[in-house]
Amino acid sequence: IKTRNWWIWIFVSSGLVVTGRVFSTLLLNFYFVQTGRDVCDDPKQFKGTWLQSMVQNAAFPFTALFAFLWCSLSSNHRKTITSSASSSGKLFLLYISLGVLFAAYSQLYAIGRTHCIFFFWIFTTQLILTSMFTAIINKHKFNRWIILSVILSGVATGVTSSDDAYNPCEGEGYKMSYGAWCGFFGTVAFSLSLCIMQLGFEKVIPKTESKVSSVMLMQTYASMIATLICLVGLSVSGEFRDIKEDFETFKKGKPLYVLTLNGLSLAWQVMSIGLVGLVCLVSTLFSNVVSFCATPLANILVGGISVYG
Repeated sequence: IKTRNWWIWIFVSSGLVVTGRVFSTLLLNFYFVQTGRDVCDDPKQFKGTWLQSMVQNAAFPFTALFAFLWCSLSSNHRKTITSSASSSGKLFLLYISLGVLFAAYSQLYAIGRTHCIFFFWIFTTQLILTSMFTAIINKHKFNRWIILSVILSGVATGVTSSDDAYNPCEGEGYKMSYGAWCGFFGTVAFSLSLCIMQLGFEKVIPKTESKVSSVMLMQTYASMIATLICLVGLSVSGEFRDIKEDFETFKKGKPLYVLTLNGLSLAWQVMSIGLVGLVCLVSTLFSNVVSFCATPLANILVGGISVYG
């Protein structure tokens, strides 16, 4: 029964990753088209990165509500609260570090995506970096099947790369170089965040704690901290002034603009919950491989929509 339940949660988490990846890619593509950011030499093409970063993490209240309901219905929620209180200092440092990394890779990915034409190929190095970091930080041992799965998922992702609407047209060298470095460091931050999650589940979060509640709480607190950081960046950079322009000029209308951002936020949060769940249940590397397996499907759908839409 225990093994069966474990496999059920594996399929549920994998389904969340695939669903979140597909919908976030489609909605982000739609957002770029409807705001005019797919037009070459348009100054708007390089704006709105802090908004994208904040939206990526802003649906933490949804996760918090689910965590609250689960803890209320769970029979061992008191044990969870007690065990969490006993290691509150370590948990605080864990959530802070994850929140900073969440904000970092969200912003760096947003810059890389809008500034670098070969961002997608930089993104595929995430598997290599994750493999290196998990071997060093998590002492993960590799066998031929793990290596083969990493290679195949990376190749499948590369072969099915699509011409997204947010693929930049700008050919200026300094912007391309800036975007490339941001994309690379974004993959570093993302890979580190997955490894730190696994380290947290192994060393910080007690084994007696419910896996579902620990996953939900980790995602909630880290996303909340990342949202606050992105909100500060949005205010300091002055990008909040561009939100009104996007709202007014969205081609499909104002209500659909709001729905698109809300849908994007929920899709990213769903995918993140699945990723954290797979880290908790299996490993960092497995979580990243599942994420990459979902990317070809999203790319094929985006390519099909761009052709027939």
